[in-house]
Amino acid sequence: MTFSSSDQDDLIRKQWLKAASIARDNLEAKIDCPSCGKGNLEIWDVPFGDEDNPAGREIYLKCPVCNKEESLLVRN
Repeated sequence: MTFSSSDQDDLIRKQWLKAASIARDNLEAKIDCPSCGKGNLEIWDVPFGDEDNPAGREIYLKCPVCNKEESLLVRN
């Protein structure tokens, strides 16, 4: 079975969404890069809003091998 470029892009995008979901629940998770499959994603969790009343956080994911980056906005 062969995939078109669009199908492959959709599959990779879904894998990135899954990786972001895993990172949201477990910032210490070891997640393989959905784009290259060679690196473990680096994960940063950056809260925003007031210290006493945070509005949410931005989770950044980056592969140290292929340098692909994605982010996820999580609102409280």
